[in-house]
Formats: sequence, structure tokens, C-alpha cells
Amino acid sequence: GGKAWEDALRFVLRCQNFSDDDARRDPDFDDGGFVFSPDDGVGNKPGIAGVDRFGRTRLRSYGSMTADGLRALIQCGLETTHPRVRAAVGWIARNWDATTNPGRFENDRVVLRDASYYYWCWSVSHGLFRAGVTTLETPRGKVAWAESLADALLDRQREDGSWKSDNSEGREDDPLVATAFAAAALRVCRDQLTLAVVKR
Repeated sequence: GGKAWEDALRFVLRCQNFSDDDARRDPDFDDGGFVFSPDDGVGNKPGIAGVDRFGRTRLRSYGSMTADGLRALIQCGLETTHPRVRAAVGWIARNWDATTNPGRFENDRVVLRDASYYYWCWSVSHGLFRAGVTTLETPRGKVAWAESLADALLDRQREDGSWKSDNSEGREDDPLVATAFAAAALRVCRDQLTLAVVKR
């Protein structure tokens, strides 16, 4: 029902490094990205970012959670033009990387970046597609995300048609896990590229 979605949105908003109140915003930390949980520095894959100007401990945003957050904001009823949705898309654009789960990871947590690569591909493809985003304004210029992501995934496909990570932390070393994420992400990329051709 409605209350369940309201409760879900309330939690999702707490996971975004973003403030609706300009007076409570710290530009060093409020980058529009998402964290695993607002109070869980251990569970947050990249770790702790530091302490903001209000004395609050802040966590680092990262790719797979920002993609999840983007999907959750839309699922909970926010329009794609909402400032929070646009902030999440902005984080993805500024940090775009089709070859790894983006974000600034602490040295002892870099292994967690690679462990969630195929999940990142799955989540960000669904998030950007639902947000109606065709191209990203990255620091390196405009990027057609679907083409970029598809190319990166196809480069990693193995001779038997599967995908597999060398990292066991997220169980993506199991082809059944990695291949499911990769194939589903490629399907969304195909839908996005087909849609882009139709709109021309």
C-alpha cells in the first residue's frame, strides 16, 4: 500500500548523500550518490568518507548502491525530473566506468569493488533505462551508456558464452551468478540501443 512505499522512500532518502535543505548541505560529502545504509560504515563497501562540517560521520558513495538508489527513488514514486533523481544520475555520470564498480574505495576494500562488478552492470542498466537517460555527461565527454556497458561486458564473455569473476567475495566467481547479471544487463542495453535507433 501507500504507507509501505512512503516508509521505503523515507529510508532510501537517508541513504543518499544529498540534502534537500541547502543549510544542511556539505558540498564535500553531498555528491548525490548512495551508500549501503546511513549508519553502517562496515557494510558500506568503499568505507567511511570522513566527518562533515556538522560533525556527522559520512560514508562514501559508490556505483552499485547509487544505481540501486536511483531505481528505488523511481520505484517509490519520484519523477525522473526530481532533484534527487537527477543528483543520482549526476553522480553516475561524473563517476561513469563500464569496466568497474565506480567510487573511491579504501585500499583494504578495493577487492569489494571487483566483487560486485556484474551486479553494478545489472543495476545501473536498469536504473538509467528507467530514468530515461540515453547519454551521460561524463568528465571525458558524452557517453552512450548502453553501448559503453555492452562493449565492456562482451569483452569479458568467455568462450563458452558465460561470464565469471576471479573474485569470490560477491559470489560472482560462480558463472551462474555472473552470467545472469551480465545477460540481463545486456538485454537492457539492447532495449536502450533499439529505442535510441527508433527515436532517430
